[in-house]
Parts: sequence; structure tokens; C-alpha cells
Amino acid sequence: MIAVPRILLYFDTAAFKLPEDREENRELTEEPEDKNVYCAICGHVITSVTDRFTMNGACEHTFTNPHGFVYTITCFKYAPGAHTAGEETEEYTWFPGYAWSYALCGRCTSHLGWAFTKKNNNRFYGLIKDRISSNKSTARS
Repeated sequence: MIAVPRILLYFDTAAFKLPEDREENRELTEEPEDKNVYCAICGHVITSVTDRFTMNGACEHTFTNPHGFVYTITCFKYAPGAHTAGEETEEYTWFPGYAWSYALCGRCTSHLGWAFTKKNNNRFYGLIKDRISSNKSTARS
């Protein structure tokens, strides 16, 4: 039988971890597990942060509609938790060549923004920044 020094039986591996392996550093470098984007009213999953994309050089845009209301929108390639309503129109579009229709929450039907569709059926969503949330617990209901 080989004799093992007693000190090795109580070896503390935590003291010898590399800085990037330590628990306190792990949460700073890991991406959040929840990548969902929720309706800020009811908490329904609308899309994912991984579906954000750049349109005309930016993911976020601020526009004013013909009635003077100012909206900051974030662009998403997909929004499976939303449904569209209204007839598509190019009138007053913020993205030339794209017709718009309303994008509503698939659960509570709150107005979340707009679906923008090109004639070749290329579609994206411009969701109003203060009507969506990356944290389900911030839903108002």
C-alpha cells in the first residue's frame, strides 16, 4: 500500500483556480441565459435578443409619426410572439421600400410596434423600446 501524505487529502482546489474559473468572475463573462424579449404589459415572449439586427446602419431608431408621437424602436428579424394587424401600407413609412402594419402582442394584443414588409416578402419588426422588456419580471401586470 502506498502511503499518501495526509495534507493531500485535504487539498483545497478553490484556492488554486485560475481567475477566470472563479465563481465571482464567471457571472461577469457569461451571457445571460434568458435571451427572450417580453411584452412589457403581460410578459408574453415576443422575440429573442439574438434576433436583433441592423437596419440602415443601426438596431435602434427614433422616429416621429404624422401626429407628432415620437417612438424609439428596436429592429428584430423575427417576432413569433407578435401578430400583425391592419392593411399594409407604404404611406408615411419610416423605411422606404417597406410597407408597414401594426405588430401586436400575441397574448394581450397591446400595440408593440410595426411589421415592415418589402415587396419580396422580406419582413422585419420595429418594436417600441418601452413596450418590450428583456426581463419577464418587469411586466406591468
